Amino acid sequence: MIFGSGHTALCYFKGIMFDVLKIDGQFIKSIDSDPENQALVRAMIDIAKHFDMLTVAEFVETRAEAKH
Repeated sequence: MIFGSGHTALCYFKGIMFDVLKIDGQFIKSIDSDPENQALVRAMIDIAKHFDMLTVAEFVETRAEAKH
């Protein structure tokens, strides 16, 4: 992944008005056993909170997954 130009730049994200951030189910499927996915999901949720977005995650099926 390249950060810094075009659609991959985080500044591009800042300039678009979103009200919902959807987390792909691939991050959720192994969230209990994959510390990297845990960190990425936490970061996504933090970004969503900062920009006052609703956060939706696919494939959340257990309380443990929702807890993350």
